[in-house]
Amino acid sequence: RINGTHPAHAFRHIFVSFSQLLSFVLMDTYWLKKGLFTDVRLVGWLVLVQSVMGALGGPFSKLLYAVSIGVFVVGIVTGVLFARFIVPHVFNRKLPMSLSGVAYTCYKLLFITYPLEMLWRFSTAWARCLPDIYVVGEVRCGTTSLSALLVENLHVRGPFTPYVHPTLQGKESFYLVGHYWGCVHPYFYRMCFPLLIERWAYEAFTGKRMYVYDGCAQYLNSPWVCGLIKTVTPDAGIITGIRDPKGQHASWWKFEAAAQKWGDSLGLPPSVPDFRINYPPRNLEEALKLSESKEIKSLFTRALALKGPFLPSWAVPTPNGQLSGLTHMTRYVMFSLHMTRYAMFSLHMT
Repeated sequence: RINGTHPAHAFRHIFVSFSQLLSFVLMDTYWLKKGLFTDVRLVGWLVLVQSVMGALGGPFSKLLYAVSIGVFVVGIVTGVLFARFIVPHVFNRKLPMSLSGVAYTCYKLLFITYPLEMLWRFSTAWARCLPDIYVVGEVRCGTTSLSALLVENLHVRGPFTPYVHPTLQGKESFYLVGHYWGCVHPYFYRMCFPLLIERWAYEAFTGKRMYVYDGCAQYLNSPWVCGLIKTVTPDAGIITGIRDPKGQHASWWKFEAAAQKWGDSLGLPPSVPDFRINYPPRNLEEALKLSESKEIKSLFTRALALKGPFLPSWAVPTPNGQLSGLTHMTRYVMFSLHMTRYAMFSLHMT
């Protein structure tokens, strides 16, 4: 007998536990090779290991087990709520109609999101620092490369990113464009950055200042962001990048078209949320026409007045989605006119 349990029942429990553990290992093989563990799944592994240890009669704490299960449930609920928000706003899709479809999408998103860390960071926002530097520019204008140079050569610290993505992680917080349930409250912006004690320790041991940056390219083209940056970090430095509009638009179209396939891999239907207008455009020509339409110009005008603390659905992350602002951005980048936008950004900052 093991812990007073009949051997047959104990063996069955052990077999089931090991079977579950093996199934998780097989499902996670690809991600194990990539090293991409997300927080909820890590807690799930902890729960499974404790279950096996308890079945084997090994060291087992009921309190730790109960806490682990509680944290796991909180993570799942938060992950589902986050999925419910980012599917229509970030992926520009509707959730599947069937329960199994929703479950599959939420499961896939647990591979690429950090719901528990988001909760932890929101709860410790008061103890965190703010960025010293912003890297802004049109989408596909080299902000990622510049950010990588800052990190590698100057040891500048990047922000928390809510998604597992090789080029975005540690570079873009997406906070001021509303990815965190539409919240853009200046106070909670701190949640994206290191703890103050971490900064103090770094400076005490190295004798160097620890600079922190946020490199979200969308900040320049989301009209309300400059006002929020002035409110929260009025003395921050700003690095901007520009690129020939033709090359930028071509690269951007390819990038966003690939992002649509990302939504397909999550099992999302092709239908788009009701707050999007004629989205997504089928080709670059349609995208240009959409961005010149009266409806989109009106949305950009309305977006100038937004101040938070929560953004309306149509504004996240850019009025009517990323592909609705091509001509607005061309107008800002063209040599004869691009200074208007940068001057406007600086005016709000200074």
